[in-house]
Amino acid sequence: MPKNHFNHKKKMPWYQSAWNWTRHHVLIILLPAGILGINRFWYLLARLITHTMFTNGSQFFEWDIPFDHQIPMVSAFVIPYMLSYFYWLIIPFFIYAYKGRKSFYVFCSAALVAEVIGFLWLIILPSKMSYADYSKSVQDLNEHSDILSTLLKNLVYKADLPDNLCPSFHIIATILACIICCRKDENEKHHYGMLFTTIIAVILVALATLFTRQHYIVDILVAFVICEISYLIAQKFNWGAHFGKIMGIINLKIGIVKQQDSPLGKESSKYLYRNRAEQVIVIIVFILLVGVAIYFGAVSLLTGDPFKGIWKWGINDLYPGQPLIPLN
Repeated sequence: MPKNHFNHKKKMPWYQSAWNWTRHHVLIILLPAGILGINRFWYLLARLITHTMFTNGSQFFEWDIPFDHQIPMVSAFVIPYMLSYFYWLIIPFFIYAYKGRKSFYVFCSAALVAEVIGFLWLIILPSKMSYADYSKSVQDLNEHSDILSTLLKNLVYKADLPDNLCPSFHIIATILACIICCRKDENEKHHYGMLFTTIIAVILVALATLFTRQHYIVDILVAFVICEISYLIAQKFNWGAHFGKIMGIINLKIGIVKQQDSPLGKESSKYLYRNRAEQVIVIIVFILLVGVAIYFGAVSLLTGDPFKGIWKWGINDLYPGQPLIPLN
């Protein structure tokens, strides 16, 4: 009997399989990091604009309600507060794996819309923590020397100013992931494990922003409204599909994968931006956005602030004429 009679298929080495998967999904891998970086970019750009437009923080709004002043500081919530950054990087992959490519692109497009709306809110209605609440938080931190209080002090309070509160950019991606998982198409089944996970994540991150005294309740409620509006806009104008087609064109044009192997849709290069010049412009804009996003994301994680040293204001300018207790 011939040796190759049964035509056994040679098994591909694990490293080659891993490389092929990475090569086919490189844009899927980059997008969550890019969205996180763009989130940080809008947040810091809003601060730069408001610091230029206004002479000091006395012109900022304080969106606190009486119940906010009853919320104690719980240093343990610094853990979910910081882990939320990693959650934002991971959850889009689960949306892609369990909900599919369509939901993934709806999530990405809705996140970009929410960030733009949030940015406009920050510069039109700039906000800050009230002087009484900020002073109380600093005093509480100075009175405790445990490891969690030290982490909260060094990673959060010393790395950021108590402005740009409403809406809470810290919870936008978390809420959007939950909204995507709560919706389903007619023939789609709910993935209850993932749905439960995203609901718990929203609750934890929302509580973390309150118990670390980084946000008020109104900030979270406004973020909820913005996320819902952004999702409806992305669905209404089918921006998820357009987003996916753009990614498909980029994936094919830069030669990452062949058209027949593309996980982003075989039909993506057949329509939408048929003109070569338009396709080139799309690719250039995307590369610039990814570059900016990666820079702001990486530098923010490493140093806390890519614009450090050029802000016109310090903490004293946010609360002019008020005596401030320094962080130990």
